[in-house]
Amino acid sequence: MIYFLVALALTLSSRAIYAWRVKSRASVTDGDAIGHLTFVKEFKRNGGARIDLTNRYILEGGDYPNGFHWLFFFLRFPVRWLEAMGGFLPLLFDAMLLCVAYFAIIHFGGDEVIWLLFFPFLRAFWENEGRAAHFNERAFGGLCGNIFLLSTVGFYLEAGWAWGLAALLSFLALSVSSKFTWQAVAFHCGLLSIFAGSWFFLIAFVASAFFSFICTLGYSWDVLKGLVRFSHFYSTYLAKRYPGLKRQWYMELFSLLRFGSSKILSIVFTNPPLKLITNVPLTLVAFIPIWYALSYNVWHHWILVSVFLLLLISTTSFKFLGEPERYLEYAIIPIFIVLSFFPPNEHILFTSLAIAVSIIVLLFELLKNRFKESNQYRGEDLRELRNWIGDQSTQTILTIPFRVSFFLGYETGDHHRYLTLFSSIGKGDSSLDYKWLIKDWYPFVRNNINAVIDRFGVNLVVVDKESVKNLERFIDDSYYSFDEFATLYENSTFRVFRGHIEA
Repeated sequence: MIYFLVALALTLSSRAIYAWRVKSRASVTDGDAIGHLTFVKEFKRNGGARIDLTNRYILEGGDYPNGFHWLFFFLRFPVRWLEAMGGFLPLLFDAMLLCVAYFAIIHFGGDEVIWLLFFPFLRAFWENEGRAAHFNERAFGGLCGNIFLLSTVGFYLEAGWAWGLAALLSFLALSVSSKFTWQAVAFHCGLLSIFAGSWFFLIAFVASAFFSFICTLGYSWDVLKGLVRFSHFYSTYLAKRYPGLKRQWYMELFSLLRFGSSKILSIVFTNPPLKLITNVPLTLVAFIPIWYALSYNVWHHWILVSVFLLLLISTTSFKFLGEPERYLEYAIIPIFIVLSFFPPNEHILFTSLAIAVSIIVLLFELLKNRFKESNQYRGEDLRELRNWIGDQSTQTILTIPFRVSFFLGYETGDHHRYLTLFSSIGKGDSSLDYKWLIKDWYPFVRNNINAVIDRFGVNLVVVDKESVKNLERFIDDSYYSFDEFATLYENSTFRVFRGHIEA
């Protein structure tokens, strides 16, 4: 047990330091955290009723899963506390996942708990600052998804009612809280049925889904429909216009020898197929007992499914299904269970390699954060922009890119309307309007600003100058021209234009 306690202490202390260091960025941001805070704030405002943000975000679809946010409303967490301290919550969910992994090792008879000492150093949990240290549902969804998969496997092996109950309750929680976890557990269950040659896992998924539909009075069904609609929209439209998906990840691997050292480092630490090693180096070690196994068991199949999903979704055709490395989070429990029967000294070379990779990755991330260029004035500029926008009478506002509107909408109340969706693509006219707005690059509005202003009656245009520069650097060309518009407000990061051409 001592190894588990040391791993838990290291996880809590290291992640708490990390969350504290980024606390100022996490509390003033136009990233995902502000969206999640918006939902909690709306629940506080409307007394827990279903959220409708179309009065503020014109094109909002309204079917984003809000179970995670409702939980904090139900528990009476003050919004101001979540704004200041919500970034510490992901570490608690990850610490709970560590506890679940320890329980699974002990329950299924594993002896080598020492492998849990790797847990605090797994980059899968802290590579993304938003996931690791901002208020968001990703760690919660990962915890619920892992519990569901473990409980399903436990029921498959032992047929105990406690496993079945845990599977139903964890699925109920994830189905109303995380769209990504919905699809992650769906893919895992479907592929586990194929790899294990048993319909059980697919049937368990379908049964749990129907249980959720009934318990939530159809709300989780609405979430699922929204997920399918957004995935279709993303694959057929957004993916072709998203700069981040232009990289050919497998072609990068073949081109490693042609690049300079700085480019090689970038690829090694950011290429999704290579994150199989850099994010969870224990995967390498876990493949040794899998390789030598006379026959595969369900834990082996589970690991292979997660790895297969990472490799498959790294291909061009499946990029729209999310960040490939996120699927590896759902292999954490079986990796530790498989290794718990595998003494570290049996293959000391691979164990040492995993330790070395963990240390190198940690040093790389520390150095990257130490020397990363960032706009140190962005937070203050956001506050100043918020104050200026808040003082204006009711306006229809377009922000470039769209994300700036999330912060402004959160901070300035309901008296402005923003030309964007907030969390999920709508149906009918709102979907068509959103497609029309995104002509070339996501999340940037089309460069014919006058047409946008005329079509939607825009009064103010807010421009994030830094983001526009990054876009134009990526496409190696000028995209916007604002010379003909009158500037109403400007600071070092943002400019605000009147929503019509200057006379």
